[in-house]
Amino acid sequence: MNRRHFLRTFSMGAVVLLGTACAPAVSTPAPGAAKPAEPTAAAAKPAEAAKPTEAAKPAEAAKPAAAAPASGSAGSKALTMSSNEAVTFDPALGSGASSLRVTMNAYDGLMAFKYGSLDLEPALATEYAVSDDSKTWTFNLRQGVKFHDGTDFSADAVKFNLDRIMQAASSPRKAEITNVDSVQVLDPSTVKLALKSPFSPLLAQLVDRSGMILSPAAVQKLGDDLTRNPVGAGTGPFKFVEYKKDDHVTLTRNESYWQKDDSGGALPYLDKLVFRPLVDETQRLNSLRAGEIDFADEVPDKDVDAIKKDPALVYMTISALSFNGFYLNTTTDPFKDIRVRQALAWSIDRQQIIDTVRFKIYPLASGPIAPPQFPYDAGYKPYTRDIAKAKALLAQAGRSAITFTLLITAGSPAAQPQAELFKEQIKDAGFTVNLQGLDFPPLVSNLDKHIFQAGVAGWSGRVDPDGNAYIQFHTGAGNNYGQYSNPAMDKALDDARLTFDQAQRKPLYQQVDKLAAEDAPYIFIYYGVTGQFSTTKVKHFTPVPDAVYRFVDVWKQS
Repeated sequence: MNRRHFLRTFSMGAVVLLGTACAPAVSTPAPGAAKPAEPTAAAAKPAEAAKPTEAAKPAEAAKPAAAAPASGSAGSKALTMSSNEAVTFDPALGSGASSLRVTMNAYDGLMAFKYGSLDLEPALATEYAVSDDSKTWTFNLRQGVKFHDGTDFSADAVKFNLDRIMQAASSPRKAEITNVDSVQVLDPSTVKLALKSPFSPLLAQLVDRSGMILSPAAVQKLGDDLTRNPVGAGTGPFKFVEYKKDDHVTLTRNESYWQKDDSGGALPYLDKLVFRPLVDETQRLNSLRAGEIDFADEVPDKDVDAIKKDPALVYMTISALSFNGFYLNTTTDPFKDIRVRQALAWSIDRQQIIDTVRFKIYPLASGPIAPPQFPYDAGYKPYTRDIAKAKALLAQAGRSAITFTLLITAGSPAAQPQAELFKEQIKDAGFTVNLQGLDFPPLVSNLDKHIFQAGVAGWSGRVDPDGNAYIQFHTGAGNNYGQYSNPAMDKALDDARLTFDQAQRKPLYQQVDKLAAEDAPYIFIYYGVTGQFSTTKVKHFTPVPDAVYRFVDVWKQS
């Protein structure tokens, strides 16, 4: 095994793994220090794209954070945040950022994000070795960690979870670890992964749902209840307590969490974490102002200027890994014809949507590779609105007028006007769209079952470009909702997984970006921003580009 060889080659990509068997998995700054300073209520403009290995820094720094309270003291209290309704709490089946925001705080991955950057660092895995051919990976695991049900975390649990994904009849995660051939337990704290071929995104995949390790005993005991009632399943900073549909998800502090802050203090600081499904963005903002929630996952774009001026609120953004738009079902009429999909793409004025409906907050999107990722090509602009081209493509397809149904999230004040403007734009080319509003979980279910013609849904983004593209656009991949298939796309995605050399991966992902845009299985509108949208009582929060909010060392000032 040659660990040094791996460090040299992998550091040329977007992420780097550092760690030793005895070091804490996440270097948590001491309270009131080290971490970026607290933002002021007057927040920043949307952040520019972060360089691949640099921190996406808050746009404005402010006064130092107040000192953290002792864990579990009256000062730490509970934090309530808004979110969409969660779809499932089973990482193997998970879809949707709302579910991930819960599971990321209840479960630990083998890997974790480093604060304020796209770098990775150890979590439940502490150290690794990799063979010269990059096909055998051996992970040393953190010792002394217990699941919330009291059972021990071990190599057997890692094997159980990875095998569960690999052997599942259907799981969105399978495409993320498809190169893993087998998992072998060497001893209770060591596990070996044998790969079918070199697999450069592996560590990045182990940050997310694919790398989340659940208690085998809890999974077997809960059965189907795992999706809605995963009591005892995680090792994370917060333990699952209760889910009530359309009302709340409650997590409580894990008193024996393995991670400590830099002063050796216990984490997490918060006693309780509550997620409330508030679909209406105006309701979210009103609840934030009233103190009914402490943190909003989104706020209305139209109110950003007012939020920045509110001394009781924080608005701070960084560039995100996400993209937003809508899927087209490439196996059903009318979008099984690429010319119809391209005609639709040419009929949209994306900039008008961004300027008028999204209040100039988001950057124009060209494809799945987001601005913070190293292959992003700022000069690539595949479509502008061109009705003549759209009509010509429809004529080539033997069509002059097309009617289809677009699924949107019901109750969202942003989704409806955006869809209405889109509807007005495309009618000039001969398209008529019927808008159908669904709650978020059934909308995702329809996409997952391919029961749609077109459906609005974004992607929260992954640190490695593979995570933004493979699962979406490779033939048969778990989140390939439109059932798109192109051998050239498959080859580029497969080839990019075989090398750790960023210089070789970059042109492959730029090819992926162009194929995704030109074949139009997804209509890209804009890239996302993420950040902190909260009351000023929320302290020590650092956003990460995947827009998944982590609260392990956040506290709330009394």
